[in-house]
Amino acid sequence: MVHLIRFLLSVLTSTLRMRLSLQMEIVALRHQLSLYQSKGRRPRIPRQDRPPSRTWTTFLDQNVTEHPTVQWTAQQLVEAFPFDTAPRYLLRDGDGIYGERVQRRIESLSIKEVITAPASPWQNAYVERLIGNLRRELLDHTIILNERDLKRLLSSYLVYYRPWRTHRSLDRVAPDGRPVRSAESGQVMEFPAVRGLHHYFLPQAA
Repeated sequence: MVHLIRFLLSVLTSTLRMRLSLQMEIVALRHQLSLYQSKGRRPRIPRQDRPPSRTWTTFLDQNVTEHPTVQWTAQQLVEAFPFDTAPRYLLRDGDGIYGERVQRRIESLSIKEVITAPASPWQNAYVERLIGNLRRELLDHTIILNERDLKRLLSSYLVYYRPWRTHRSLDRVAPDGRPVRSAESGQVMEFPAVRGLHHYFLPQAA
């Protein structure tokens, strides 16, 4: 799961140039954000979809680029898995970013590649789910100015995700878990997170 999360930024930033042409449309949609409501039932999230804490911690330090190349991807592999920390398997698609140089680097790390079939997102369901969450809950509702802004935005979402983002498969508890709090009416305060796109609630201090 760690290697999948680490390659997530590469997947997201590879679409950044295409998304720039949609920025004006996003501006028009921002005023509707207050009216945004999820429609239909949300699919249940399997418990395996919850990444380990160390995954999210290291994810905050990942690099992003607007123009990912084979050389850049190969270098990210080395930086992602130092000191014999490489996983046993790398699940990936047939994107050209995984060129010969990347494949040699993967082999040198003793990682076995598992390549998904074309147009088969269900074969990599966990990452597809995570990418979908990021788009629906974050990227579709904000304007990305540059690589630094994208990294800050993703980091703020991940800081919010583990302690506050609830899951049906976890009995509506966040991945890190949180104690049940009781408060009388009028003693709960709302706190914005991720540039105000999300909120969490806590009892007001006495």
